[in-house]
Amino acid sequence: MRLANKIAIITGAAGGMGKAAAVAVNLKGPWLMTKHIIPLMIQAGGGSIINTASIGAFVAVATAGYSAAKAGVVAMTRAAAVELGRHKIRVNALCPGAAMTPMAKQIRQEMKAKGIPVDPKTVERMSLLGRFGQPEEMAQMALFLASDESSFATGASFINHGGWSATGGVNVYVDSGR
Repeated sequence: MRLANKIAIITGAAGGMGKAAAVAVNLKGPWLMTKHIIPLMIQAGGGSIINTASIGAFVAVATAGYSAAKAGVVAMTRAAAVELGRHKIRVNALCPGAAMTPMAKQIRQEMKAKGIPVDPKTVERMSLLGRFGQPEEMAQMALFLASDESSFATGASFINHGGWSATGGVNVYVDSGR
C-alpha cells in the first residue's frame, strides 16, 4: 500500500462511560480532530480522515449515548466528505463490530460485575465467521482507507463486523456444523 507523503488521521473511540461523556468523547473528539487537521490537509493538497464509528451506529449494541454518538460520527463523516472533497480530502468511517480489544474486555468485566450475563459464545454467534474480530483486522481496514488503494472512497461507512448485520445479529448456522 502506498502511504508516502500522505496525511491521514484516525479519530479515536472509547466506551464504558455515561451518556454525556460518550457523546463528548465519541462525537466531539472526532469533530475537533477533523476541524484542526483540515487546514494542514488543504495546505498539503489532500489527505484521508478515518473516523472510528461502530456497528453501534446502525444497531443498538451499548448505551443510548454511545450509539447516538457513533451514529453522529457516521453523519459527520458524510457531511465532511461533501465539504472537503473539493480539497482532495477523503473522509470515511470505520465501523468495527465485536472485536477482542481491551475496551471490549473491560465492558464485559463491568457487565459481569453488575450481574449481567456475559457469554462470549453469544458474541461469536453474531458473526458469520463464528469469532470475535481482532484489533489487527481493524487496523488493516484503516490502512486501506489511508492508502491510495482507496483513492475513490469517500463519504462511506466501512463496516468490519464479520457479517453481523447480514443476519440481523444472530448467525443461525454457527451450531449447525455448516
